[in-house]
Amino acid sequence: MTQDSFAERAAKWDQNPERVAAAKAFLHAAADLAGERLEGRVLDFGAGTGLIGLPLAAKARRVDFVDTSAGMLEVLRGKLAALGLANVVTHMGELDDLALPSAAFDAILTNNALHHVADIPPLLRRLAALLAPGGALLVGDVAEEDGSFHAPNVVPHNGFRPEALGALLEAAGLRVAATVRHHTIHK
Repeated sequence: MTQDSFAERAAKWDQNPERVAAAKAFLHAAADLAGERLEGRVLDFGAGTGLIGLPLAAKARRVDFVDTSAGMLEVLRGKLAALGLANVVTHMGELDDLALPSAAFDAILTNNALHHVADIPPLLRRLAALLAPGGALLVGDVAEEDGSFHAPNVVPHNGFRPEALGALLEAAGLRVAATVRHHTIHK
């Protein structure tokens, strides 16, 4: 995710009602699965404009937002400034290049970001290393499809089959506790 292909779309990102509905559905599923962990230190990976992490900031001890898109983070920072939140921090860049503390996060959430990452196994190992003991990684992403979801753009992965993603998570040292279909988008 090194090229900022989201910069032009960032200003209007939250105006897509389907995208907002998908984020809310993911948050609902995440709350059911993670419970009180969402009140601790939370990492929103692929944070975009904050559709996932911002609603959590009201109860979380701290929310760290990570994204590679300067455009998306600019929109997010505008929201954060307007809300005056003191328990949030944004990080721009690739996860491996950021000085995030190991074993520090009670919950890590990532929604619709993994299919934009070319090399998934090292990313999942890094996310696993960032989790505190007993922490939860909550992943929402596109189900495997034929490439038409992002067409005419090309992304590294056309989604994932749950069992294939589960195998990648387990190879990274994580245990898959549940697989939930939280939202369907029809294009």
